[in-house]
Amino acid sequence: MLRALACCAVIIGALVAGEHSLRAQSLADVARREKARRAAQEKGRTYTDTDLPPVDAAPPPVAPPSTPSPAPGTTPASPRDEVASTTNAAASEQPAKAREKRDEPYWRARAKALHDRIAKANADVAATRSRLDALDAAPPSPANAQERAVTAATIKRLQDNAQSLLDELGRFNALTTTLKIPADWIR
Repeated sequence: MLRALACCAVIIGALVAGEHSLRAQSLADVARREKARRAAQEKGRTYTDTDLPPVDAAPPPVAPPSTPSPAPGTTPASPRDEVASTTNAAASEQPAKAREKRDEPYWRARAKALHDRIAKANADVAATRSRLDALDAAPPSPANAQERAVTAATIKRLQDNAQSLLDELGRFNALTTTLKIPADWIR
């Protein structure tokens, strides 16, 4: 019986080894056929400048995307996202700024928009802080504890956002000072 098992094991081993060598040869054949197919395949079209229509001097400026304020009950974007979107909007406005007139209405509108964003951020902090105070006054429960933790994290994020807006106001004031913009234009 032991001899029969050993004989079966040798036969099975030979079959497996033979199948492996057949598979390796088959893979090499497949690779050769694929290489030949790719060589025979038609190349894609190559475009040159003469194939393309001429482009006008400069496209009209594109208005930067507005950042929608979050709906009540949702979490607003992080301050980093806000700064990144402000930076991206400023970068996309760069060509338009060279052409637009930077007179008193321009600077007043820019200052007003920044002051409005700061006021909204401060109002959000105050509203969230009052919600946190209400949670502190309520009887303790697991749901209150969880909501308090979320509200505390939201206050931290809103405070960071308000601080980044104040930093942006500082940079704006430095810019207007450098450009010698009258102070009454930006108040």
